[in-house]
Amino acid sequence: MTSNRNLSIGLVVNAYAGIGGEAALKGSDGAARDHALAYLDVSKKTLRTPQRLAQMLGLIESDDIHWVTGEAGLGAEYLVASGIDNISIVYSPKSADAPTTAIDTRNVCLALLNKDCDLIVFCGGDGTARDVFDVIGHRVPCLGLPSGVKMQSGVFAISPAATASVINHVVDHDLTQIAEQDVRDIDEQALRQGKVRSQYYGSLMVPDEPRYLQNLKIGGVEHEPLVLDDLADYLTEIMFDSEAIFLVGPGSTTAHWMEKLGLPNTLVGFDAIQEGHHLQSDLTGRDIDVLLSGDIEVFIVITPTGNQGILLGRGNQQLTPSVIRRVQKHQWLIISAKSKLKALEGRPLIVDTNDSSLDKQLCGLYPVVTGYNDRVLYPISTSYE
Repeated sequence: MTSNRNLSIGLVVNAYAGIGGEAALKGSDGAARDHALAYLDVSKKTLRTPQRLAQMLGLIESDDIHWVTGEAGLGAEYLVASGIDNISIVYSPKSADAPTTAIDTRNVCLALLNKDCDLIVFCGGDGTARDVFDVIGHRVPCLGLPSGVKMQSGVFAISPAATASVINHVVDHDLTQIAEQDVRDIDEQALRQGKVRSQYYGSLMVPDEPRYLQNLKIGGVEHEPLVLDDLADYLTEIMFDSEAIFLVGPGSTTAHWMEKLGLPNTLVGFDAIQEGHHLQSDLTGRDIDVLLSGDIEVFIVITPTGNQGILLGRGNQQLTPSVIRRVQKHQWLIISAKSKLKALEGRPLIVDTNDSSLDKQLCGLYPVVTGYNDRVLYPISTSYE
C-alpha cells in the first residue's frame, strides 16, 4: 500500500521515567524524581528511557518516517543522536536546562494534535500514559514504549524491540487493528506506604498486535450481516455518549445504521443527526459549512465504495475542498467491514477531491471502524500506485 507521503509519527519522551526504580521509590513523579536523581547521580545520557528509545529507533526498518516531537529532552535530541534528521519540532519547554514535567508532556501532545500524526509513540510509564490520555483521548492511535517504574496499563508494547516491530508493521501498511486499551495508574504515594491501588483512568486506541502488546483482544471470523449490526450499534453508542452532530454520508453501511435508528436517510447525500434525532436531510456543502462553523462538534460518517475503495469524491461531493479543509482528522468516522478492505487486496482508500494539494494533505493512515469497538489503521492515498 502507498500513501503519497511519509508516515508521520509523533514522539513524546519523558526522559526521567523509570528513574525511581533503582532507588526503590516506586515511581518518578514529583519529589521522587529529585530523590532518585540524587541517589543515582546520573545525566540524561544514562537514564533508562533514552537508552530504551535508542534501542527502539535502531530496530525501525524504514527511513521514510517523518517524526514530530518536542526539543530539550522531549524527543528531538534522541532522534538526532540516532542519525534521524526528518524531524519537525512543535514544542519547546520554557527552560532547556530544567527537567521536563507532565505539563511539557501534555503541551507536546496538544501540539501533535494539530499536525495530523498517524501514530503517537510515547516513552514513559503509567503517569506518562495518563498525561497522553488527558490530551489525546481516542483522537490519534498511540503506542507506549515501556520505560517507567510501574506499568499497569495495556497501552505499552512488551519491550523496545516489540515497539519497533509494531511500528514496522504500521509503516508497511499491514492491516493493523487498533483497539481500546486501559490506562491504569497506581497511587505512588499509597504504594510507598505499602498500599497497592491500581485504578482505571481511561483508554487509548492502540495498534493491537498480539505478539508484541500487553493486554490483548482477539477478534473472530467476520459475518457481514452481524458486522453491519455491530457497526450500527457502535455508532449509536458513540452518538448517545456525545452531544455532537453526526453527518451521515451515502452508502449501504450508513443506510443500515439510519434504518436501525428509524430515521429517514438520503440515499446519495448527507443527513444531520444528533442524539438520535434527525436534524436535516440532503445537506448541501454550504449547509455542512454552517454546521462546522458552529459551537457543537461535528463528526462525518463516511464509507468507501465497494471494490473501488474510493472514500472522497464519489457520491459525496457535498464535502467540498473548502469544507474538508475545516475537518480535523479525529472528526472523520470512516466505517467499513473488514471484508470490504480485504477485497482491495492491499490497495489504499482513494481520495479525489478535485484539489490535488488537499488530496496530498489527506494522505496517511486513518482509523477505520470495522465493528463494535473494533478499528484498524488503513492508508489513504491519491492513487493505487
